[in-house]
Amino acid sequence: MHVFRFKNGIVEKKEIQLTKMKLCASKKIWRIWTTYRENYYAAQRKKFGRSVDVIESFALSIKDKLRQVRNKRILKECLVKCAILIQAHVRRYQTREQFIILQKLAFAARTIQRFWRCTNLKVNLKKSIQERRSATIIQAAWRQRLYNLSLSRALNCLVKFQARSRGFLARTHMKRSHHAATRIQRVW
Repeated sequence: MHVFRFKNGIVEKKEIQLTKMKLCASKKIWRIWTTYRENYYAAQRKKFGRSVDVIESFALSIKDKLRQVRNKRILKECLVKCAILIQAHVRRYQTREQFIILQKLAFAARTIQRFWRCTNLKVNLKKSIQERRSATIIQAAWRQRLYNLSLSRALNCLVKFQARSRGFLARTHMKRSHHAATRIQRVW
């Protein structure tokens, strides 16, 4: 008995011959089917001739209409995509303009606050000089001011960012769900 060795173990010659026979059988079946399938289809056509003619005539009659409907659908989808792209660019532009305006307003507010704080700090400095604890009070006030400034700026920026991102996410979610609902309604 011949034995063939492979990586996964030992395969006997009989098993290989059986596999070859199965492969040959499947090839023969396929060859016979390709040879006689036209006769099978002709026999089915003869048996169901009238039904086949009705179905073929119907399919040929609506073929152009289906093509037109498909072309209209593709054109409509293309127009919708273009409209969405234009809307996105317009919204991006509007958001950028609003952001620039807010930056200018924030700068003006910071300038006024800075002036007021400087004035307030001067008054506090005069009082602390009078109390002979000026160095300690000035340092504490200055450190507190810097800390408060950085904290308030960070908090304000964070709150604005969160509000804008939540609004953006809510609008995009609403648009997507509205768009999906519109598509579903069109299909029904």
